[in-house]
Amino acid sequence: MAQYKTPNVYVQEKSIFPPSVAEVATAIPAFIGRTQFSGELKNIPQRITSMVEFASLFGGPSPEAFHFSASVDTLLDSDAAEVSLVDFVTRVDLQTDGLGTGGNETLAPVASHLLYPMVEHFFANGGGACHVVSIGDYEETGLADANGQNEEKGAFSAALDEIAKVDEVTLLVLSDAIRLGGSNYYGLCQSAMNQCRKNQDRFTIIDALDSFDPNSISDDVNKSISDDLGELRSSVTQDLKYGAAYYPYLQVNAPRYYDEAKVTVTISGSKKASNDSDPNIPLSDTFTMSEQAGTPLHALLKTALGTNKMVLPPAAAMA
Repeated sequence: MAQYKTPNVYVQEKSIFPPSVAEVATAIPAFIGRTQFSGELKNIPQRITSMVEFASLFGGPSPEAFHFSASVDTLLDSDAAEVSLVDFVTRVDLQTDGLGTGGNETLAPVASHLLYPMVEHFFANGGGACHVVSIGDYEETGLADANGQNEEKGAFSAALDEIAKVDEVTLLVLSDAIRLGGSNYYGLCQSAMNQCRKNQDRFTIIDALDSFDPNSISDDVNKSISDDLGELRSSVTQDLKYGAAYYPYLQVNAPRYYDEAKVTVTISGSKKASNDSDPNIPLSDTFTMSEQAGTPLHALLKTALGTNKMVLPPAAAMA
């Protein structure tokens, strides 16, 4: 407000309308990966502004499969033949079908398909518009051998070629490709940076592969960091000013997606549950979570899975 220094009559007009400054997005990322369904939209960039729009075009997330295993011998109190449900859940060995770096399932437990949670995290962080390119459905993935990996890399490369034609895109995100492993994934990142140099209007966000296993007492975190970043530096060597790498993976405040029919529980041991033990523990060796619907065990399994938070590469948080 103006500061008046002399007496006079002044007119001050107050507008009832908001400032007429149009909001302009600072960056518009492009996410590439697999979706629940693609149909006619396969390899066709789609501009979306919300997860509702994403779901209407590409469907939902890919549910993971988890396995709980426990030995009754270790759960039974020596003074009482009774299985504690709480101990059963808190002492389980939780495994996932998610792929770690290089396709090694024992490393960094990330989901097998990351496009859905990455886009979801982008919007949760206040992201506006973005472009999504689906390279196909979840079930089309085949990484069991070199041929399958080459085909998957080719699918990502084809999507990169399509997104090169979209002028609005300013950031390239390839997080869903980390399951291809070091050489294939970093090769795609290099191709993305080459595109940035040619187009001169975009930038690549690279997720440095994270091989540290927090569940292994033998893993040296400093050595893991050195090895991971060393692989990145030796693999991505050209057009470096057109990209930035981020590390390590992030645990976000969101539960993982799972299918109860794919959550299995195995009880082993010579003192396996019997009529003398907790009747809420099934007598069978292996059963699924869905088979225990409505029981205390089902509720505890659900709680345990709810505390198993999503682990994501950092690109979505940076886009």
